Amino acid sequence: DCLRLVGAQGDGVEAGALEQRQHVGEDFTRGADLAAVAQACAQQGMPSGRLARLETARREMLSARLGDVLSHLYMASATLKYYEDEGRQSADLPYLHYALRRSLWLMGLALQGVFDNLPTVPGMLLKRIIFPFGIRYRPVRDSTVSAICRDIMQPSALRDRISALCFWQEQEQDPIGRVELAFRAMLAVQPLEKRLHDAQKQGSLPPKLPLAELIPLAHTAGVISEAEATALREAERLRYAALQVDSFAPGELEQMGCDRAKES
Repeated sequence: DCLRLVGAQGDGVEAGALEQRQHVGEDFTRGADLAAVAQACAQQGMPSGRLARLETARREMLSARLGDVLSHLYMASATLKYYEDEGRQSADLPYLHYALRRSLWLMGLALQGVFDNLPTVPGMLLKRIIFPFGIRYRPVRDSTVSAICRDIMQPSALRDRISALCFWQEQEQDPIGRVELAFRAMLAVQPLEKRLHDAQKQGSLPPKLPLAELIPLAHTAGVISEAEATALREAERLRYAALQVDSFAPGELEQMGCDRAKES
């Protein structure tokens, strides 16, 4: 089991995650066994009390919820394996926390759905056995999500590792390269954009103007230099180019189809 390998050296983060993952894994096994018995009995016509009378749709939804638990168990295992394989980078810890906490929360929701949709007595007993004090997993806080989003939107070793296997060229003709160039340019002009915003708040520049109209006014007012104005224009051009999608004139695709049909 990859989790046992990851936890062999076990720091606090991995030990806690490993314990939680194993706990949910055991919960999943118990719930899956009970649901499997109910489905097998119903399909073979064997008497099993109320369990055998579960509707087909409900049994399918129970299976889907158990499938959700299994999927998140796999993703939690993969997350821990990635953390181990990458050398337990301290910069990865906020993302590790986020991924594991989110998976545990979603597994808890899926198991709660299983309990609620089993017959009353088996559902209550199963929940009492698995979570005697209630499901304690909680969603990731918004502040945590915002913090890691801000972090990943900055150049970093983690970002480089994630995209290490992506092929791209540092030129606008390459789709990924175009996005990366826009990303770098927009990061570089963030202080200039803040300066423009501050000037608008102070009344030095008019508010609610498109950037293309605001730049020359800011240059004239001495808020930015000529070089800074050029950098803002270039960043806006790259941003606009990165947002573009393929577009076709009316009838163009039909004509392309006709041309290919003639060629074949």
